[in-house]
Amino acid sequence: MVAELPGLKPRFYTLELKDVAAGDIKSAEWAPSRNFIVRGVLFNRADGQPWSGSTVTIALDGRNITDPKAPVHIFGHDKSDMMPLEWPVRQGEKLQFSFYNGEGSTVTVFITIVAEPAE
Repeated sequence: MVAELPGLKPRFYTLELKDVAAGDIKSAEWAPSRNFIVRGVLFNRADGQPWSGSTVTIALDGRNITDPKAPVHIFGHDKSDMMPLEWPVRQGEKLQFSFYNGEGSTVTVFITIVAEPAE
């Protein structure tokens, strides 16, 4: 359970994909408890290494909102290189991530959603 603190913007929600084997696909989803605007999505490896060949498809309630197999490195790994987004996600909708591991070794992935409550 995440504490809802009034006035705290942006908020960060992290999903973890553990031990994704090379060549495998794993999925995760986020369904907010209220309306949000997603400002960015960050992808990081637990071992701190840079991305070299992994891709992701992001969908909202089953409708792709990225090209299939978008390189994960284009979204960024911290606020300084985060791709700015403006994706409205309503309460009850699901933001879905389908991650393909193209790294050549098993990785654990952290997907961090940077979001602000919709006013």
